[in-house]
Amino acid sequence: MKTYSIIHAPLMSFYSKPLYRDVALSWRGSGLGYLFVLLAFCWIPMMIVFQTAFLKFSSWDVPAIARQLPQIVIANGNVSVTGDQPRYIRYPDSQEILAIVDTTGQIQSLDNTKAAILLTKNKFMVKNGKVETRTFDLSQVPNFVLDEDRIMQWVNTARMYLVLVLYPVCLLASFVYRTVQVLFYAAIGVIFASAYKKNLSFPAILRLATVAVTPPIVISLVLTILGFSLLLEMTPFYFVMAMAYLFFGIQAATTQEATGQPRTSF
Repeated sequence: MKTYSIIHAPLMSFYSKPLYRDVALSWRGSGLGYLFVLLAFCWIPMMIVFQTAFLKFSSWDVPAIARQLPQIVIANGNVSVTGDQPRYIRYPDSQEILAIVDTTGQIQSLDNTKAAILLTKNKFMVKNGKVETRTFDLSQVPNFVLDEDRIMQWVNTARMYLVLVLYPVCLLASFVYRTVQVLFYAAIGVIFASAYKKNLSFPAILRLATVAVTPPIVISLVLTILGFSLLLEMTPFYFVMAMAYLFFGIQAATTQEATGQPRTSF
């Protein structure tokens, strides 16, 4: 009979041997349902942070950039713009160049410029990193008009619907990623259990793996909200933490408790 539920797991996964023992020996299924619920709740504050940042960006930066744009018309693959050229679009705060619009042929590449975007008579170029530039041929674009009003229409639509679309996409993508991750961790757990003669089935170890990744997920969430997510993402810190909790869980599930409970195999 279960002693603890998924409500207890997010906090108790940091320290509780009885929780891990209960997960292995009393819970049923794979534990992936718990993982999905955990991720669903974790993405809510992430979406709030994103929406707050996007609202700030779309209320200040986007209008300041859009006001600098000339009207851009693409007809049968050829670009035409109003006003003098080259037209330099700058970041509102730093005044560094973001984009260049030039259909006169004076500027034909992003080389030797700090701009990230270049629009020419029939090409659209975007820097992809420091050394790579992607070029899009506009010859297949029959008719398109871009101006300040259209950009602001897009932004206003994004304010209303972006998070509603982004939340399920991020949740599904993270669930697929975490599912693959815990399956891999569970495979490592099986090797560990076999090496140390711990009598646990794969479903039990898989459930332990889903709980063992909880501390890394929660800590990563908190650091991301505080703006420090990149400090540990590129290190093995979260992997080592998950492995430590997985081994902790396997030991907890297969070691006689101090209360005198008999060791139970699954």
